[in-house]
Amino acid sequence: MKTPRIIVALFALSVLLPFGLLAGISAERWTLMKVTAENDTLNTVTIIEQQARHIFETQELVLKLVDGMVRNMSDEEVRSSSVAAQLAELASQLPQTVSIWVSNSEGAIIAASLPWPSSLSLAGLEYFEVHRHGFVPHFISEPYIGRTTNLPSFAMSQRRSAPGGAFVGILHVAISPLHFENAFGAMKRGLGGAASLIREDGVILARHPPAPAIERLEPSSPLMRALATGSARGELYASSSVDGVERVYAYRRLGAFPAFIGYGVDMPVRVAAWRADLLRDALLALAATLLLASATWLAHRAFRERSNALHALEQETDRRIALEARLAQAHALEALGRMARGVAHDFNNLLTVVIGNLEMLEESATSPVQRGVAHRARKAAEAGAQLAGSLLVYARTQVLQVQPVAIGSLLEEMKPVLEDLAGQKTKVTLDIAPGLPDCLCDPAQLRAAIGNLVANAREAMPETGGRIALAVREVTLTAGDLADSDIAPGRFVAISVTDNGRGMSSEIVARAFEPFFTTKTGRPASGLGLSHVGGLVGQLGGRVRLSSEPGTGTTVTLELPAMAATTRLPPASDEPASSLPAADVTTPRRVLVVDDQPEIRALAERILIRAGYDVAVAACGAEAASRVEAGERVDVLLTDVVMPGEVNGLALLERVRCINPAVAGLLMSGYTPDTLTLNAAGAVFLPKPFTRQALLDAVKTAIG
Repeated sequence: MKTPRIIVALFALSVLLPFGLLAGISAERWTLMKVTAENDTLNTVTIIEQQARHIFETQELVLKLVDGMVRNMSDEEVRSSSVAAQLAELASQLPQTVSIWVSNSEGAIIAASLPWPSSLSLAGLEYFEVHRHGFVPHFISEPYIGRTTNLPSFAMSQRRSAPGGAFVGILHVAISPLHFENAFGAMKRGLGGAASLIREDGVILARHPPAPAIERLEPSSPLMRALATGSARGELYASSSVDGVERVYAYRRLGAFPAFIGYGVDMPVRVAAWRADLLRDALLALAATLLLASATWLAHRAFRERSNALHALEQETDRRIALEARLAQAHALEALGRMARGVAHDFNNLLTVVIGNLEMLEESATSPVQRGVAHRARKAAEAGAQLAGSLLVYARTQVLQVQPVAIGSLLEEMKPVLEDLAGQKTKVTLDIAPGLPDCLCDPAQLRAAIGNLVANAREAMPETGGRIALAVREVTLTAGDLADSDIAPGRFVAISVTDNGRGMSSEIVARAFEPFFTTKTGRPASGLGLSHVGGLVGQLGGRVRLSSEPGTGTTVTLELPAMAATTRLPPASDEPASSLPAADVTTPRRVLVVDDQPEIRALAERILIRAGYDVAVAACGAEAASRVEAGERVDVLLTDVVMPGEVNGLALLERVRCINPAVAGLLMSGYTPDTLTLNAAGAVFLPKPFTRQALLDAVKTAIG
């Protein structure tokens, strides 16, 4: 019997599908690895630039202070012990300062922060001769070993001038390059790479890790070629001329000082990690191929053995196949739900640590640049949390976080993002009617739906660009308007997204809401498209309308039920978390934080301690249960739902309440458990990732 074409196709798919997925995932991870390296480089170079500039500005201030101290003194007065004592006191307060020196016009030392040989002279040294022959606002010397201190140093010097401008000597501060190298090593935070402090002519002032017997960069090195363009900042991807390591490198000029700070992330380490992931995924793809091929062969053999019987039982088989297809679909959705919950749980655990620490960094940063970096990073992490939420909604395992939303304000906040989605050639306009009522919806999911519509509109534009118009209006829909649906008539807020793209035919409009249907040529559908948008709006009690004609553009309108004025909820309170009843001065509430992730435990502990709580932590449910059973006091149990071991969060709460029924329960997880489970546990639920305020509000609610 000839092998059916479907069996041949399945054999082909058994090989092509796993390895096709492997190629796509590997390419995506490669891009993510490079983007992560660039972000790590830019974030780190910004921080060390601020630190290095602060040190140089401090040393400049020291020179000005010393200049003001000795300006009107004769050389004999400068030689006094009181001047030396003042210089020693000033140097002792600055860890980066090795010593401070004052010379006369001949180069002889007349004052210093430490004792010196009477024969010590600066005449002939680079930084002395530069100031003797001209005026240089800032001069930084090459590194040297101090003749008095025997310590590695480089000098930052300033000219001493008489009232008429005549040269009377120099002032210089000996700076320790080890101070910069230690700071560089601390700031790399395990990211690897190399950080350098470089004079504008290529002299290496400090480097971590230390440069291997190289004191100056060659003019032909990638960094010196970049500096030769006159740019004060930049990024490049090249092999280091110092140690030959390939790096993503960024450099910044230190203000008006003739020096640059640079930092580069080592790419070989990250490429090796990518290759390790590729090998692991290749083994999984091979295993999947063997499994699928074996299953296909078994199906082929069964087909051949049962082909005669299937002919006689054709009608019964058709009914059985239909039932199996529905069962397979149910199993697929169930498997997708399990996968989505697992991915979202781990992903949201990571985002909890990222968002919490970025939020603290943003609040504590004193520099606008640092606050900006932290703010943008936090926004990106929150976008990742929204992405995880969208995955759960798609898998039908997420409870929507419904709340009153001002649609106009939400769209105004989204406009910069929508403009980015539309591209530079497409103009985005926003028309919001005044006095709109609020709607009950999930803001994160609504943002994703609107972003999806704008992205689809961009795909419909010609290469020359076009226009996307968003409008928000209040409409009243009657029973006649809603005759083809089960939606109750009333007041709605209509959000319309209109483009002047190529439009769609009536046949395409009829299929536009089918899952995985797309009009994009050259590649298959990869998402739910408008079906996801329609499902979300339908779950919120509204509807979606689509209007389009070929050559005239497309309009998609989302109609969401408006809230009645009497049912609007008050805005969220902006009161600080310190007003919680738990922060009692005499006996603060004791919160036991249980999570198998140490970073999340540390984050929650810091937030709660700052809010005035007495906090204890445990790494697993068994440890926490043992401590409570041993008599440890607990007022609030904050525990992760999913933890390794036999005691998960729900079991832990049950065991603790058997000992003390008054313990307030607060469950946290990267995905939302079903409502029946939460109700049975009698606990408050805190979704991950959470912000500082969300955690404190949840504790307050749990205390009740």
